[in-house]
Amino acid sequence: MVLSENDRMMETAPSRSAGRSPGAQAAQAGRSSVSARDEARERQTAWQAIACLWLAQELGDHDLQAIARALAQSPYDWTELQRIYLYEVAPVVHENLRMDKGVWGAFDLQSLQKAITKNMRNPEYRQEALANREYMTAFVARDWERIKQYVRELRSGRRLTAEEQSAILRLLQAAER
Repeated sequence: MVLSENDRMMETAPSRSAGRSPGAQAAQAGRSSVSARDEARERQTAWQAIACLWLAQELGDHDLQAIARALAQSPYDWTELQRIYLYEVAPVVHENLRMDKGVWGAFDLQSLQKAITKNMRNPEYRQEALANREYMTAFVARDWERIKQYVRELRSGRRLTAEEQSAILRLLQAAER
């Protein structure tokens, strides 16, 4: 398997201390419990938005833009959002699209949080997620790339031109072949 530079960076990046959430790490670092709660809430918002990619329904452009808006408003840069997508959310929800009767409306936040927290406590989960990333993201990779484009547009304050959008679409179509 060929790893991209970003994958190598994520593979060698230090894992979260004993699987603790960023909120727990911030609290331990002496930040107030209010800040830790705010960070946990922001993380949950990102989890919920990203998990929508694996709902057993066709997502339209409007749905992808709504996900992008939630992510663009988060305090996380794209590298961290990519980590959340690959290491936190995908391992928990990816099987939903492979089931006959998967979740359609929304994933239960408590169940999602519990499963993600459990995975993060497993010292091997990052390596397993990296090894299985293509399997876990196969059905949603194209939508994730579109969300990435929308997040960039939202954060930059400018929309891509029709020419830029066409070029990206051609690249995505070529990658599918």
